[in-house]
Amino acid sequence: MNFLKYDVKFVTIVIPEALSVQQLEGIFDEFDRYEIKVKELIVNHVIRNSDSEFLLSKSKQQKKYLQYIYEKFGFLEIREVPEFPYEIKGLEKLKEVDRSLRESFCNKNP
Repeated sequence: MNFLKYDVKFVTIVIPEALSVQQLEGIFDEFDRYEIKVKELIVNHVIRNSDSEFLLSKSKQQKKYLQYIYEKFGFLEIREVPEFPYEIKGLEKLKEVDRSLRESFCNKNP
């Protein structure tokens, strides 16, 4: 347990939707029981370009969950990964995700 408590950096991933956020809270409750600290939170599939009615609707839905995530978990390093218009497969696509993660450190309310 000491190894997990002090030598491992835990990173959790959430999507800005109700069920995922609810599950995230359960994960933090469980980690707290064992005094394990999460260091970073990645918010995946964030819609940044809402250029259609569908994406605009999804973006509006995500906004309240994003705001909640930043309010509740703002003590963590929070990074956002956008929703890509294609499946992430192959090295070049993974490099795009990596760039997004490196550029997205943003501990502020959206």
